Order: sequence, then C-alpha cells, then structure tokens
Amino acid sequence: MNLDDIELDEEEMEAMEKCGYSTEEALAFKGVYSHYDNNFGKGDGCCSVPLVKSMVRALGIQMKKKDEETLAVLLEECDENKDGSTQFPEFLLLIKKMQEINFCQMNEAAAERVESEKKAIERKEKAEQRKKKEKEAHRASLVAMEEDKAAIEAVAKEAEAKKKAKGDDDDSDEEGGGLKEYDPKTDGPYQFFYWKNHKAQMDGMQAVWDDYKKKVKAR
Repeated sequence: MNLDDIELDEEEMEAMEKCGYSTEEALAFKGVYSHYDNNFGKGDGCCSVPLVKSMVRALGIQMKKKDEETLAVLLEECDENKDGSTQFPEFLLLIKKMQEINFCQMNEAAAERVESEKKAIERKEKAEQRKKKEKEAHRASLVAMEEDKAAIEAVAKEAEAKKKAKGDDDDSDEEGGGLKEYDPKTDGPYQFFYWKNHKAQMDGMQAVWDDYKKKVKAR
C-alpha cells in the first residue's frame, strides 16, 4: 500500500494514544496491517486470527507453538467487540500487550522496516509543507503582480486625463482668437492678442511686433 493513502481515523487515533504510540509508529503498524488486509484478507478492516499471526511474523516476531497459544489468548483479550476478528485499533492493543509481557522482540529487519516507514512518512510531511510554502509564495507573487498592474493602469489613466485636459485648453485658446495679422491699410496702433501660457506663440508674436515697429519708423 502507498504510504500516501494511509490515514488514521478518530477511533484509531484514540487507540494510538491509549497504547502510547507516536503517529509515525501507528502509521507504520497500519501499513503492515493494511497490506495484509487488502492483499490476503477481505479488505474490510476485520482480519482473522491466522491473518493477524502472519502480520506478527511480518514484524519479525518468531513464534514457537507455545507462543501461538499465548497469542491466541491475547487476541481474545484484545477482541473488544467479540466479533472474532481484529480491527486495527485492536491490533495496536495486541502489539502493546505483547511488548508489555516481553512476549517477543522485533528482530533487526522488522525494526528497520518500521523505521523506514516512519522516515517515509516524515519525508511526505516535509514535501507537503514545502509544496504549501511554494503555493503561498506563488500566490503572493500573483497578488504583487496584480497590484503593480493596477498601479500602472492608474498612472496611465492619470496621464491620459492630463493629456485630454491640456488638449481642451488648447482648443479653448484657438476658439477665443489668436494673433491678428498686420494690415498695412489700417492706420493707428496695432493690437496684439496673446495666448496665455504658450511661450513659443508669444515669441512669434514678439517677432511680428518688432517687424511692425520697423515698418512704422520707415514711413
């Protein structure tokens, strides 16, 4: 069974705490239990006595005939609902009782297997935490990009508004009249009308005025 699929329900968590096992240890035991239940049992979470004996052996526990008799007694004690089968919480209780009476000692290979599954679970948890952090960083990056985009759009709108306002002012100046051209047939002083705030236009009008004064002096 894939370790990613192994989870503990509320009843199993309660049994884990009752037996004094850590979450990693309980998940490692459930990995063995689920493997035998799904591949050699009915897959319904109710394992027969012979199947439980196979699980015990899978944990590296070598039993003699008298040990099997003791195991049968322990199984009966751990069968809390008295249905003749062993659910995972009862399996945890069985392992705990076996350890308490020094019924068995797991061999080195079994200990390595449990440790290996514990490390695999730890790696999975770290990978999930890393993915979570990456998602949070990506989400923050997207938010920052949206904020930058909004700021750029706001600046662009402001610039467009200023440009439009300037264009309206220019149109108003043109509609109000500009510089009247010099008419040599007209006597008397010549009036100039200046466009406000347009230096280039004012410079041009100044040149026309200077030219006019020269013509007056030349008369």
